[in-house]
Amino acid sequence: MRSVKGRSSTGPRLRGARARGRRTPPPPRWRRPVLVAGSLLLACSTATLAGWWAVSNNLAGQAGSVVLAKAADWTRSMGLEVKEVMAIGRARTKSGDIRDKIANIYGQNILLVDISEVRTQLESLPWVRSASVRRMLPDTLYLELDERRPTAIWEDENGVARLIDEHGEIIPVSDVGIFAHLPVVSGKGARTEVTALFRSLLDEPALVSRISGAQLVDERRWNVFLDGRIAVKLPAHEVGKAWGVLARAERETSLLERAIEAVDLRNPDWLVVRLVDEATGSAAVGRQA
Repeated sequence: MRSVKGRSSTGPRLRGARARGRRTPPPPRWRRPVLVAGSLLLACSTATLAGWWAVSNNLAGQAGSVVLAKAADWTRSMGLEVKEVMAIGRARTKSGDIRDKIANIYGQNILLVDISEVRTQLESLPWVRSASVRRMLPDTLYLELDERRPTAIWEDENGVARLIDEHGEIIPVSDVGIFAHLPVVSGKGARTEVTALFRSLLDEPALVSRISGAQLVDERRWNVFLDGRIAVKLPAHEVGKAWGVLARAERETSLLERAIEAVDLRNPDWLVVRLVDEATGSAAVGRQA
């Protein structure tokens, strides 16, 4: 019978039996976290010392660009370069305008694309309020646009018409004529306050849809114009409540279908209606509780 020198057929079983026989107690639970933390600290310290040594010997500047170039070439050879751009959320922003802003990123190493700069370029477009940019490896940039929503046309102190969004910010478009269907707002401070006005009127959407304009009076209260012909004088406070009174009167009596010049809602106890005499064109005042 041939034997293998230095090996015993009972070796493994004996080692296992000895281990079971000794019943070595398990290490304390705190030992593993401490060892891991210590290893990380040692690694960080070593890396810091190595970096300090490289800088003190002027090696980082010499080798860094070479290493970076090699890494860029290597990742590009693996297909990690920008070949496609996907954009969502685009309604009014032209695709050509997006391409003009990001034309220089095609063919770049996707890992080296300056995401912050791409976002800044996109947010400089007239309709883009904010943008997010993500990498989709290996070769695609994913753009998500949050566009401004045109809300009204604001006439400034000089009578110049400008398009504003739902936050009262100016949308820099060259032609506001195509937005002539939007309400026209005016008065000192109207641009920044009109959003709060519209928000307070939303409980009566049927009436809101008939608003053709709004004027802020003395920076404290609004005159709202309906159907381009009826001036509704709102109070300085409890605007929504007064608006609800008008909406109820319209539902119950079709008040706004009459030849009306103005409705005064400033008194909480009643509304005052100014009627137009169709025969003479003069105004008459009526009052409803």
